[in-house]
Amino acid sequence: MIKNIIQSRTKTAWCLYDWAHSVWPVIIITFIFPNYFSREIAPDTFTGSILWGHAMTISGLLIGIMTPMLGVISDTLNNSMLWLRLFTLINIICSFLLWFAYPEPSSIHYTLGIIILGTFAFEVSSAFYNSLLTTICEPQEVSEVSGFAWGLGYIAGIFCLLICLFLLILPKEPILPIANMGNIRAVGVIVGIWYLIFSIPLMLEKNLDKPSTPPPILELLASAWKKFYSSIQKAKQTSYIFYYLIIRMIYTDGINALFAFAGLYAANTFNMDMHGIILFGIACNLTCGIGAMLSGKIDSKIGEKNSIIINLILITAFSISILTVNDLNTFWILALFATLFVGPIQASSRSLMAKICPEESRGEFFGLYALSGRVTSFLGPLFITEITQLTGSQRIGMSTISIFFALGILGMLWIKIPEHLFISSKQD
Repeated sequence: MIKNIIQSRTKTAWCLYDWAHSVWPVIIITFIFPNYFSREIAPDTFTGSILWGHAMTISGLLIGIMTPMLGVISDTLNNSMLWLRLFTLINIICSFLLWFAYPEPSSIHYTLGIIILGTFAFEVSSAFYNSLLTTICEPQEVSEVSGFAWGLGYIAGIFCLLICLFLLILPKEPILPIANMGNIRAVGVIVGIWYLIFSIPLMLEKNLDKPSTPPPILELLASAWKKFYSSIQKAKQTSYIFYYLIIRMIYTDGINALFAFAGLYAANTFNMDMHGIILFGIACNLTCGIGAMLSGKIDSKIGEKNSIIINLILITAFSISILTVNDLNTFWILALFATLFVGPIQASSRSLMAKICPEESRGEFFGLYALSGRVTSFLGPLFITEITQLTGSQRIGMSTISIFFALGILGMLWIKIPEHLFISSKQD
């Protein structure tokens, strides 16, 4: 499989893009920058976590409102590359602009504005990037190529965190001056450089360009809405696909919220310094990757649906346990076990979608699959932020994540998927 990818320039470029852009959520959204913001920019860590939560909610709302229409417009014009390049460039620029997020309250609005815009651009570019999968692969290659790229993303997060650790955190004299937290602000610059260099191959890939003459804007919007509505109606005709997309949307909101607040919770609750947070991020990415790599073998034994249910139960149990402990070592152990089940949930969810999709509608339904992971992405951060603010406890706020997982478990137990779909996929 790896040899097949390497021999194809387009597939290699596509997989390398996952290596490029995965560092934004790992470093900027989950581990390093939220803690820098809450400790150095915001007046105090509690206020910082609330403000960060509001930023995640706003970006989630923008993603839910704009991404579906942009995606359908892209499909209507039959050219995702223009949009992918545009939003990738915006995301990269936002990474570099975080250098100016100085450690003072006057930088609050600037920093959160850049984070909101960058996160929105990341999710939109991800949607267009994912939509190319069925273009570069034969149907039987989708799961393998997608899984390989996903694995690269986890590895990239580890490598980039290590670079930040050894160049900016550990040295007594970092490569950049410590004044005004320059060694931490430089994290954005490293992410921008990494993102720019490794995204170039896909950005220059001419084979994916499909020139077309755009219709008038009103006609384009009308056509996009009609196609979007048609896709929803088509999914409803196959009830198990329609309900699976809704169920997956719910538990994915929980996973996204977990990643958005995990680093912030760890730092605020256990007073981790930046060194500890980076090591924690490296370990979490490693266990996520291990879990994702093991998921294929597990799926072949018990099936994707059962795998999702079991992993959701386990991550729920460990997530609740994490919120009850006060010892740092115990927290580390429980957190690493919890992240071990994140990769399998993500990988098995995508594999299940590939198996239940009619081949003739694979591209269309994978578009809805991408939408189901984003359209309500504001709900997790909203729940956590509002409950934290209401109770004054980040532990109680974080506990709301278990609601999304519990609903996901009940939904997966309830949904009925025809057995012949799994039999035919094994024969293939």
